Amino acid sequence: MIQTGNIFYRPREKQAQADQKRAKFFQPEGDHLTLLAVYEAWKAKNFSGPWCFENFIQSRSLRRAQDVRKQLLSIMDKCGMCWEEFLADKESNHSRILLPRSKERSTGRLQVTRAVHPSMLFQRQPDWIIFHELVMTTKVYMMGSDCA
Repeated sequence: MIQTGNIFYRPREKQAQADQKRAKFFQPEGDHLTLLAVYEAWKAKNFSGPWCFENFIQSRSLRRAQDVRKQLLSIMDKCGMCWEEFLADKESNHSRILLPRSKERSTGRLQVTRAVHPSMLFQRQPDWIIFHELVMTTKVYMMGSDCA
């Protein structure tokens, strides 16, 4: 969903109403979890187009995210990665998403130490990071938009 552009829209004549609807999905941890909240709410409404319209959300962007999600699950399945356990976790605890800033993790058959890219550490040392990109140079760096 990060790559689909802004999923929210604000018609000029209904900006206040659109802002109120958007605020329902806001997550203080950042954009990634806000977008996850939108996707989960859409899923709870059986992927409804009218629900998107009522909430000032771009249904095309959500459908694109749904397609990408299906592709990723298929790739994970082919690589022998266990995704069922992750998907079964319905708690509001985001501990599986919020990763410590540098940690060795086992992902399927891979074990990789990841570090926070220096561009994300401007005058701070975050306790956690959500990343959406890996940059491989002499190290494997996590790139993302949310950290605290």
